[in-house]
Amino acid sequence: MGAGRLAGVLAALVLVAGCAAERPGPEPARPTAERPTAERPVVVLTFDDGLARQVVAGELLREHGLRATFFVSSGVLGREGRLSVAQVRALARDGHEIGGTR
Repeated sequence: MGAGRLAGVLAALVLVAGCAAERPGPEPARPTAERPTAERPVVVLTFDDGLARQVVAGELLREHGLRATFFVSSGVLGREGRLSVAQVRALARDGHEIGGTR
């Protein structure tokens, strides 16, 4: 994927998923594929709070062969505006990492 296309996908994710954080999040997951180099940098995407609209981010990432970490609070699963258990399982099946928060 070219740098311009990647930038477009990332911009769309920011708009769709509303991931502009007001507070710093947990440490990002360590990449497992290749070691980053100047020619092949690694970008780590994380999504916090288990918001239902983040399922769209998961779909966009899947379409482009990218993965992210979704931090989900189990105490709000299935509530209005939050991811359901089935949606979290689908994200995991698509290869995304699921992290827990309180």
